[in-house]
Amino acid sequence: MEGDLAALRALRDADDELKQHFGDGADPCAWQGVSAQDGRVTTLKLEGCKSLLALPEAIGRLAKLTTLNLKGCEGLRALPEAISGLAALTTLNLEGCRSLLALPEAISGLAALTTLSLTWCNSLAALPEAIGGLKALTTLNLVDGEDLKELPEAICGTAVWTALTD
Repeated sequence: MEGDLAALRALRDADDELKQHFGDGADPCAWQGVSAQDGRVTTLKLEGCKSLLALPEAIGRLAKLTTLNLKGCEGLRALPEAISGLAALTTLNLEGCRSLLALPEAISGLAALTTLSLTWCNSLAALPEAIGGLKALTTLNLVDGEDLKELPEAICGTAVWTALTD
């Protein structure tokens, strides 16, 4: 748990928006949007951090994180390569990240990812070919992705889709 706590503190200290979101409490497990189970951080809700421009690299140290909610982080432009360290992540919600320009190739490291929401990611012009390597992915939400012109070939026919919304 100490590694997760250090990662959370590093996240908070790397960005003023995150400092405001999490607050000044001494116990990171009591911070807004943080859920832990068996001593490990499993859910991180950063919903509505509108001026967050980049997710700090420390996010990759939360190895047991299963849900990352960045919904409404309108200023978010990019995800760090360190996101590949989130091997247990099953849900990544980027809904309303209107400034997100691209997903990193490192997204291929999210082997457990089942749900990816890119709804209202209006600046996202393309998805990386690496997304085709997400074998667990069953739900991809792409509603109102104005700049997204086509899906990479690697994604077509490689997964058993339960939902692909457009």
